[in-house]
Amino acid sequence: MEKLKKICEGPLPIGFLENLKIISVNNCGVLLSVLSCALLCRVNNLKSLEVNECLQLQQVFQSQGIAVEHYVLPSLKKLKLKELPKLSNIWKEPIPAGSLQTLEELYVGCCNSMKSLLTFSQAQRLTQLMILQISKCDQLESLISDVEISKGPPGRSLIFQNLRQWSFGRTEQKSSAAGGTRGDQVEKEALPQLRTLILHRLANLRSFCRGGELLELASLECVRVSRCPKLKRLPLGVGTAPKLQVIEGTDREWLQGLDREDESIKSHFLGFFKCIEK
Repeated sequence: MEKLKKICEGPLPIGFLENLKIISVNNCGVLLSVLSCALLCRVNNLKSLEVNECLQLQQVFQSQGIAVEHYVLPSLKKLKLKELPKLSNIWKEPIPAGSLQTLEELYVGCCNSMKSLLTFSQAQRLTQLMILQISKCDQLESLISDVEISKGPPGRSLIFQNLRQWSFGRTEQKSSAAGGTRGDQVEKEALPQLRTLILHRLANLRSFCRGGELLELASLECVRVSRCPKLKRLPLGVGTAPKLQVIEGTDREWLQGLDREDESIKSHFLGFFKCIEK
C-alpha cells in the first residue's frame, strides 16, 4: 500500500468502524497521518494500534478540533510505533481528559525525528501505563518535555502511576530520560509501580533526569545498566527505593564512578551490585 495517502476521506457513515479493535498499518510510503479527527471519534473500541515503516508519516493522531470534553481512544491498550523517520511526536495537541485511560503498553522504535516522547500533561493521562520501551531513536533528548514537576502539591509528580517496566535501547543522542529542575530534590511518587529499570546501549545518556533529581521509586526492585558509557547519575538515594534488590551492570567500576558527593551513597548501592556479561 505504498501509495495510500489517507485511511478514510469524506463523511463517515453512522456506526462506521465502531467495533474495530485492531489497526495495523505497514509500509505506507506516502501516508502522512493515521487517525484523523473524525476517525478518532469513532474507534472507541480500538484496543491495539501498530504503525510500522511509514517513511513520510508525520502524525499518528490528528486531534485538532476535538472538544476538550470529548475523550477518545478509551479502550486502547497497546500502541506500537516503529521505523517512522519523520514522526516528531506521538500526539501534537493536548490529550482530552479521559483519553488513553486504558493504555498499558507503549513501544517506540527507530523514530529518528523525535526529540521528546511526551509533554508532562500528556504523560499525566497515561495512568495505567505498565510497559514503556524506547529503542534506536537517535535524536531523542528527553522522555518528558516541558516538565512541570515542581507544580502541584509539593514533592509529588503523578505520572506513569502504574508503570511496571521501563526499557531504553540505543537512543544515540539521548541526553536524559526526563526533564526537570536542577538539584537533588526528591520527586515523590513519580513512578510508584515501576519495578524494573533497564538502560541498554545509550551512547549519550548522562542521567535519568536532566537536572539529576532523585525519584522516590517505592516499587523498584531491579536496575540493569549496560553499555551506557556516559551515565554518571542514577535517580536513587538512600531510602528512595526501599524494595531495591539488585543493581546489575557490566562492571563495578561504572557504579563506583557515579557522580555522587556523598561516598556513603555509593557504598550503599555497591551492596546491591551484581556483575552481568557484556
